[in-house]
Amino acid sequence: MNAIQPPLSNAQLELLDLFSLQLPDDTLLELKQLLLQFKFDQLDKLADQEWAAKGMTEQTITERLNSHHRTPYTSQTRHLQQQRDKA
Repeated sequence: MNAIQPPLSNAQLELLDLFSLQLPDDTLLELKQLLLQFKFDQLDKLADQEWAAKGMTEQTITERLNSHHRTPYTSQTRHLQQQRDKA
């Protein structure tokens, strides 16, 4: 079964039109780096907007990285209790 392919986006169509000619390998590598940098810059802006909207700071991130929010497994809790009982 073949998946239905969505139509190309406006950016894809523009790139196809712009680069319809064969590019040398060094030019292609430069283009890839340029496009990746563009994508990184867009994601960086989005992250900054999210941080600002949620009032986050470097301290907030540090606290979240150093906190422990996992729920312990029942077997782990039971094991720890047994260890305490032995002591």
